[in-house]
Amino acid sequence: MTTLRHRWATLLRVFVPLIAFEVGWPQVPSVPDAYNDFPAVASAEGFRGRTTRVEVSFNIFFDVDDTTYVPVKTELARILAAEPIIESKAGIVGQVVSNYCLPRELNVKMGQDIGRGTGGTIQTMIEVSLSRTAPLGDQVIRVLYPVIDTAMERLSNRPGRSHAVAAITVTVWASPEAKQAALRKLEDEARQRRQAEEEQRIQAQKEQEEAQRLRDEEARRQEALASQRTSEARKAAFVAFLHFLPEIALGAVLLVLCAPWFWPTASVTAKAGQHEHLSKVVPARHSEGYDEPGTILQTAWARGLLWRRHRLKVETFVSEDAGANDGDNRRLDLLISVGQSVRRGIYLAKTPNGPIRVRVES
Repeated sequence: MTTLRHRWATLLRVFVPLIAFEVGWPQVPSVPDAYNDFPAVASAEGFRGRTTRVEVSFNIFFDVDDTTYVPVKTELARILAAEPIIESKAGIVGQVVSNYCLPRELNVKMGQDIGRGTGGTIQTMIEVSLSRTAPLGDQVIRVLYPVIDTAMERLSNRPGRSHAVAAITVTVWASPEAKQAALRKLEDEARQRRQAEEEQRIQAQKEQEEAQRLRDEEARRQEALASQRTSEARKAAFVAFLHFLPEIALGAVLLVLCAPWFWPTASVTAKAGQHEHLSKVVPARHSEGYDEPGTILQTAWARGLLWRRHRLKVETFVSEDAGANDGDNRRLDLLISVGQSVRRGIYLAKTPNGPIRVRVES
């Protein structure tokens, strides 16, 4: 195999310089195809003691720089179709059944542009023979293409290119029955995993529902506690009201009794031993005010804060200038007579026309 690789390398050194010329190519509005993408990958399955076939396919393109490339024509394709080298593990034997390089038009990217160029498609058919002692599981077979590597080195000025290699992953089974058993096991594991996920989902849903139920119960409990606190506060306020009810009643009675002292119908200032005549001070009742002017209607004696009667007389009489046109606005005059012995202070005289407060000054 080493001799073959050197022979093809010699042909490349002689032939390639003759075809490496600049080729114009039009731009096309497209995306580039996949090419020079190594390692190329393929996969297959096989059983111990049997053979299986797997095909490897990938695209190649020889771009010299951003403006020129070497097209894969018939002669170059024949050279690139040289048989590759197969590397495998013990118990696994790979044999090349066929290897072709087919010229193909590709969408390629050169520089910032995308255009059409002639590349090649490598199609390799490999037969894999598995011994009865072949290792089980996924095994990797490497397929090397030294002629394509040499062409890449000679034709392309692209440092850092990957080597032309393919990686075939062969899944080795002991027998078809073992494969079926493994698949059934995988199905059982998948079913158990789905069942476990479903149980976890149901459990999570139950936990969420339980948490929501607990939150609702807590909200109802808090609402009940708030209602109970409100009810207890109302009961406490009512009990406090009942507790202070005598004082409140006494205060109300005192307020009613003392109201005339604070809000009298008329407030008068007089001096001891004198008389005070006030005109139209108190409002007349409905039946009053139609008598002759100067007619005394009511007489009341004033009392002190201790409700003792004093020599202070309050008389209401019809005003001298009262007229029939006064209507409901009729008002009566007051005559305050203060005895000489009345001391300085505040006195109250209750009349049918309302309380009269008299302030006596010395």
